[in-house]
Amino acid sequence: MGVWKRIALFAVALVPFTGASELLVDTTSGPVKGFYNTSSETVRAFLNIPYAEPPTGSLRFKPPVPKSRTNQSIDATSFPSTCPGLYAYSNESIWSVLPYSPWNTDSMSEDCLSINVWAPAAKHTKSQPGKTAVMMFVHGGAFTQGGSAIAYYDGNNIVEDKDGVIVVTFNYRLSVFGFPNAPGLKDGQQNVVLLDQRLAVEWVHRNIAQFGGDPSRIMLFGQSAGAASTDMYSYAYPNDPIVHAIGILSGAAPLITNNDQMHQNWQNLSVKHSETAI
Repeated sequence: MGVWKRIALFAVALVPFTGASELLVDTTSGPVKGFYNTSSETVRAFLNIPYAEPPTGSLRFKPPVPKSRTNQSIDATSFPSTCPGLYAYSNESIWSVLPYSPWNTDSMSEDCLSINVWAPAAKHTKSQPGKTAVMMFVHGGAFTQGGSAIAYYDGNNIVEDKDGVIVVTFNYRLSVFGFPNAPGLKDGQQNVVLLDQRLAVEWVHRNIAQFGGDPSRIMLFGQSAGAASTDMYSYAYPNDPIVHAIGILSGAAPLITNNDQMHQNWQNLSVKHSETAI
């Protein structure tokens, strides 16, 4: 076999390896296997990466526990389940007349604390090599509904149009699972929604460099309840914000109020659950 033929075969053999290598990323949760989001192979998508242990059983209503590492490859090719929430049908709501469920209520699960990452592929970073800025989005939904599996939260188009950014979205607990207001919980363990969000930020800070991102350039931003969360985040961690910038869209910290000092909502829910179980 001639030397040029051997070189050509060697080059061909490298092509699939190169593609596979940038789609398999090692994280603190374990190795994750993503996919190219378009046929042009300019954007890599990694969906449903767990950043916390499933908040079920003894972990239900408790602060999130960081996901322990697995050595098995995590399939990161489909969106995570939506965290359990509430939705009341209303003739006045546009959501009730759409031909699809905007909140993905058909696939609700308590095992929902996951992160999605859209990052430029090697083909898309030649003009701007090096670490990429990160946009981390907090979804809205009045803290009772919503999730990261909504079509218009897909970060592909932003990354496709801009070769200098990575987009991250994630799920956090909703409704009573996120704000239990149970009398048996300590004050620092009541608002687990906000603790979920902090753990997600910590996960991104630890792992985003593996996707080509710059951990020193993370912007946390959100809309509605996500904006309120982002605003509260800036107050909660003034000495250790991790993120370098925040953005709030149509929401602020005062959106969250609690007048239920006697834990009446929790008591009502507990009684109804007990009656149903009997």
